[in-house]
Amino acid sequence: GDGTIFPVEIGLNPLKGASAGLVLASVIDISARKLAENELALREQRFSAAFEQAAVGMAQVGLDGRWLRVNPRLCAITGYDEQELLRSNFQAITHPDDLQADLDLLQDVMEGRRHDYTLEKRYRHKQGHDVWVALTVALVRGENGEPLYESAVIEDIGARKALEARVQEQQRELEHRVQERTAELQAANAALEHLA
Repeated sequence: GDGTIFPVEIGLNPLKGASAGLVLASVIDISARKLAENELALREQRFSAAFEQAAVGMAQVGLDGRWLRVNPRLCAITGYDEQELLRSNFQAITHPDDLQADLDLLQDVMEGRRHDYTLEKRYRHKQGHDVWVALTVALVRGENGEPLYESAVIEDIGARKALEARVQEQQRELEHRVQERTAELQAANAALEHLA
């Protein structure tokens, strides 16, 4: 041809009944397969880079709740290193009061009643304190629709929750002061009416 180099797969099979040393040789152009393999490798490389460097926690979770793959941000959020998480499951670090809601939503996804879910919940940090997160979970299915694993995105919302708690406390304090002032004004009005 034109001098183009391309990958090939060569097969050599001895010919039965032929003189010794005769083989059937096949040469197959595997350019398309190599191109597809290279494209797949490039996509995996891009996904891995995004997964590892994400500003939010990311995980792949087995159908039984075991952590299959976790990124550094999830480790930072929970306080556990990668190997500690991979030996555990999400149930073990979920706050007991939040676990059932998570399991119920997950069951809805597994049974096809919903595609994904988002839930605000608490994880128990390795040091023992609670960490508020916004969890988004979607089920990854195989070619035949069979469930393979869960894909989870975990955002640390602790700062927002702390701010919400401060705002609620300030509202309660303001309402209490308004009630006190209202009682003082009513008492003053009653005293004035008595004098009049």
